[in-house]
Amino acid sequence: MNSRERTRSAGIVYIGCIIAGLTGAAVILCTLILGRGPDLRYSQGRSGGFDSGWYYMDDGRRVDVTEKAGRIGKADVTVYNRLPEYSGDGMYMSFQNMYQAIEVLVDGERIYQYGIEEKPVFGKMLGAVQCMVPLPRDGGGKEIQVRIINVYGQEKIYFTGGIQLAPEETIIYNTFRNNIDVFFFVVIMVFIGTALMTVFFWFYVKKRGISYQPFFHMGIFAFLSGIWVLTDSRAAQFIFQNAVGACLLSHFSFMMFAVPLLNFIESICDRKSRAFTVLKYMFILNFLIQVLLYLTGISDFVRLLTVTHLLIGAAIVSMMVYSIREMKRNKSGYIKGIMGAQVILVVGALVSFWGFFNGDMLHYTKAFRTGLMIFVLVLMWMTARKTLDAEEERLKTDFYKSLAYMDMMTKTKNRTAFEREIEDIKGSGSRYRRIAVLLFDLNGLKTVNDTLGHLAGDKIITGAADCIKDVFGGLGDCYRIGGDEFTVIVKDKAVDEEKLRRCFAQAIKHYNEREEIKLSIAFGAAGQEFTGKEPRDMEILLKRADEDMYKKKRELKRKQ
Repeated sequence: MNSRERTRSAGIVYIGCIIAGLTGAAVILCTLILGRGPDLRYSQGRSGGFDSGWYYMDDGRRVDVTEKAGRIGKADVTVYNRLPEYSGDGMYMSFQNMYQAIEVLVDGERIYQYGIEEKPVFGKMLGAVQCMVPLPRDGGGKEIQVRIINVYGQEKIYFTGGIQLAPEETIIYNTFRNNIDVFFFVVIMVFIGTALMTVFFWFYVKKRGISYQPFFHMGIFAFLSGIWVLTDSRAAQFIFQNAVGACLLSHFSFMMFAVPLLNFIESICDRKSRAFTVLKYMFILNFLIQVLLYLTGISDFVRLLTVTHLLIGAAIVSMMVYSIREMKRNKSGYIKGIMGAQVILVVGALVSFWGFFNGDMLHYTKAFRTGLMIFVLVLMWMTARKTLDAEEERLKTDFYKSLAYMDMMTKTKNRTAFEREIEDIKGSGSRYRRIAVLLFDLNGLKTVNDTLGHLAGDKIITGAADCIKDVFGGLGDCYRIGGDEFTVIVKDKAVDEEKLRRCFAQAIKHYNEREEIKLSIAFGAAGQEFTGKEPRDMEILLKRADEDMYKKKRELKRKQ
């Protein structure tokens, strides 16, 4: 893939991600603004398990529901139990509901419904929620019925354990306590994402000579991972106050978080992959198509979750193959670290998929979450290592480059740097509207060398350079272009020649007052303003400055 194709494909991926992000944001906003549903808000306010005693009727036969029943093979089922004795207001029954409509009755009287009267704005998806059923104050000992309806018409009902009877605030406290690992993960991801994005913008603004793209892609991946884990948890509804909106955000982040990960692997390895490009297109198309199907009511994200799982599986396999090839091509330790992190992620993903497809709907994300955190931490460490190594290499390169363009005696730039600057100005077009050249010639250097020695000559050379830099350093770079010759090139700055001559004479005077060997420097200047794209003829300016310098040198000799 040539550079033009890489640029075009990267542009398509970025545009696709922007379209996907805007589309997802619009759908979530519509759901939050227009949607109606059961009041999920909680107030400030003993917890008992209520998993045993549940049963349902199947052709007149009682079938007991075990505490970890998971799936019941019916599309519409009513489970029964008898409430234990309690007294007073404020008691709630709480249970996890996976995308199903719910109706709860006590002695035949409805006390709660979810997804029966209030429908989602789009599609049928009701979200994974923790149903909070307020119980009547005199409900103790009465029969309770929970009618569960699979809105997709499939013969698969989820009625899991973990049912609680407790005051509302106790249930909420238990929910947050049981999700402490989720909050820990989210805080870590937000911290990592913020740190990486900060580093990315710092490198971007500073225009450092190293690749800063890995920080951006890894930061986005960390944010999406945190969003997915938070919105996929039981605590999400109490934070977002809208179960369907939280569920949409969970699916959107899950469908797209592999795209920045693929970009990260490419950027840190400095090599594009056609397979990655195709996969990124497929993730974006999968997102847009699923959103379209959801908006039109044809299908929901839950029913198409297998497609997203397959794409993520394909991305993981593709990353593994890519890393193995990179390890063979490049024995870098970074690739080995990335490969190890991918193995950890794969193990977590496999355990997670196994739990998901075997009905462990409440805990299947824990394995993936653990693998994901280790994966992100390892990749962040690899990114930091590579960046530090690249920065060290850049500093070495800059140091050696500075040696190539620096006069070590005077710490000014040398003739090579001067010639590069001249060529740069010539090729600058209309970039500079005003250019001035200042030339300096050290008088009497040969005499000092012959009579006092070269050490004395070197001293007055460095003294001359210091005086020139002190007075003219704020106008432009100083170059030593010969044994006793210096120049300063001034670009797009006003030059008050008479004022500069007075300041320069004062600097030489101060130097001569404290040094035994006296300085005498001739100084010539020439400048020109340009109005358009006419050539910046530096040879003419240099010649004029040289003529002016020798004119001043002759005037100085006449005065002496």
